[in-house]
Amino acid sequence: MDVWSDLVLDGTHPKVCLRGSRIFMDCEYEAYLRHACQFIYKILPGEAGIYLFAQMTYESPTRVQLHRKLWNALQGIDFADAEKGAEHVYKTGELHHFSSLMKIKSAVLTC
Repeated sequence: MDVWSDLVLDGTHPKVCLRGSRIFMDCEYEAYLRHACQFIYKILPGEAGIYLFAQMTYESPTRVQLHRKLWNALQGIDFADAEKGAEHVYKTGELHHFSSLMKIKSAVLTC
């Protein structure tokens, strides 16, 4: 699992991105969330907007994977208090990419 952050100055509003890759197992996902939570609480004020960008890629997906898309594929993760964005699917060669955004309330984050 790789985790890194970026700071981008966009006019007068700085944007901070925490990125993770190669998160495949539940323990890696939980470790990433802990790291992200600690990172967020260090740099952001209490009522900042927190967004999760999620993307899954399948090579020659099955019919079940095409039906479940992104949010349904992430079973076992509690997103009850989050606002899920529309799921977008695009294809590059044999790869199908499913992506979306989710707005997370900072009150539901626990470290």
